[in-house]
Amino acid sequence: MVRVLIIIVTYNGEKFIRKCLSSIDRVKYDVLVIDNKSSDDTIRIIKSEFPDVMLSIQSQNSGFGQANNIGLKKVIREGYDYALLLNQDAWVLENTIDDLIKAQQEHPAFWVLSPLQMHSSEGGIEKQFASYLKNAHIDPSSKQVEPIAFVNAAIWLMTIDCIKKVGGFDPLFPHYGEDNDYVNRVVCWGGKVGVEPSVIAYHDKDLGNKAISIDKNIYRTTLAYIGSVKNPNHSIAYGYFKCVQLCLRKTVKALLTMDMTLMHINGAAMRNVFKLTHQIMEHRKLSFEERAFLNKI
Repeated sequence: MVRVLIIIVTYNGEKFIRKCLSSIDRVKYDVLVIDNKSSDDTIRIIKSEFPDVMLSIQSQNSGFGQANNIGLKKVIREGYDYALLLNQDAWVLENTIDDLIKAQQEHPAFWVLSPLQMHSSEGGIEKQFASYLKNAHIDPSSKQVEPIAFVNAAIWLMTIDCIKKVGGFDPLFPHYGEDNDYVNRVVCWGGKVGVEPSVIAYHDKDLGNKAISIDKNIYRTTLAYIGSVKNPNHSIAYGYFKCVQLCLRKTVKALLTMDMTLMHINGAAMRNVFKLTHQIMEHRKLSFEERAFLNKI
């Protein structure tokens, strides 16, 4: 019998967690929720309404990647065959997980698989996910596993071999960019990342105001630049070249549009990357080790 551990990281997820947990066959699959110190009703809801769910409550918000690593370590330690990462704002259909497993077993070169991610309120494919399909020239009506350069970790089926080789999420990316980095490392280790468009799940991302602060913009831009430098699929020199190239492109755009805010964000992010050079290089080296960023088990 195939053993699957479903790993759900929560943070103030009272709006979503009932839908998420109710969609899972909790007799067939083990479910571990790692809560990143929610201040709302998330923990109470899980304890009172889903007592069969394993719950690990963190003393601080350690970020998406590090919380997931707790579950990934459990997958190795307790001999599961797969991990399914599931966002708190995502939910599955009755056959989603079984169909993903079947697809992976038929295409073992794919170490990470995502279903087609729909949005119930939007009434179609989730917008960001649709952009990934477009970039990869994937027809959403395809009936076979399709390789993709990147797909977000909202709903990831991961093989045990993938976790043992690639390891966990890099703490350099607390919350944002961690899945990009992980995909880069999967490819470096010889695995593939794919989408199975015939399998459906839902990712009901919040459709509210998407405006973010300047500080958060700097944070995200910094992580994007770090990801370019750290990518183990090319040399460190090429990584810096791509990072500087991207920075210059954004700088020119800022100058042409007289956008001083963009200029500030871009410059601050680039300075952050150079300050973190030693740490980036150390983490890049670790990416070539098995079970990277997971403590010894």
